[in-house]
Amino acid sequence: MLDALYGRKPGEPPPPNPIEEKNWLENPNLVVGDFQQGAGGVPKGWDRGGGQHREPLGGLVSWIPETGNPGNKVIRFRFGQDIGDSYGVMYYSDWFPIEEGAKYRSQLRYRSNGPKVIVFIKCYSEVAGPYRAESAGGKGSGGPPGSEPPAYIPEMGQRREVYRSQQNMKGPKNVWNTHTEDFTPKHTRYAPHWGRVMLYAYLGAGVVEFDDVVVKQILPPSPGDHQKLQRHSLETDVTIKEMEENERKSWQMKQEQSKEK
Repeated sequence: MLDALYGRKPGEPPPPNPIEEKNWLENPNLVVGDFQQGAGGVPKGWDRGGGQHREPLGGLVSWIPETGNPGNKVIRFRFGQDIGDSYGVMYYSDWFPIEEGAKYRSQLRYRSNGPKVIVFIKCYSEVAGPYRAESAGGKGSGGPPGSEPPAYIPEMGQRREVYRSQQNMKGPKNVWNTHTEDFTPKHTRYAPHWGRVMLYAYLGAGVVEFDDVVVKQILPPSPGDHQKLQRHSLETDVTIKEMEENERKSWQMKQEQSKEK
């Protein structure tokens, strides 16, 4: 019945979403992925080092003109079998903003003469470390009777990966292939706020090239995706709201004890 409603034959994929396709054409690229700009041997919007040990560019990872097309610059991996059959070669983009529950589309061109190619879109949340309680005046929780109750202040946190889209490249060798894939960052506890592209190749020895990396938001998140309760670390189920309430109760008990004295 649905096939008949939308005028398609049974078993055919659903038609493209016109809103997604419009946004794919018009929304900005979140990554500087054409590799045409840069300075000091480093492309704009990408790391200064590549590989497992973040070596300076020019070795395992290079930013160079494309062979046979010197007007176009690409990222090239070149590695031996000792590296290809162990940890492989990786290269990261800079951070870009991500909204949990939004739908994104990534696309890139790649060419390999043998090694396997995978592209990861890694998404991160800031996970706070130990917390402290401060009064409204910022001088700690031990204020005099009648002062404001302390507020929960999280310590500076770290960005930790909470979602990844693993995109396995499958195409013929020694020619440019284009890969396009949609993904939606989500996590049961933490809201991803930042993303990075990680180009990766491994297995055997060889040369892999990348060009025209694109990541765009094609659908915004639904309102319900912004309603998670923030937690201060990976090791606890206690929310910030619960911590604030516990601090408030403790402050009230101290105030009552002070009055009794």
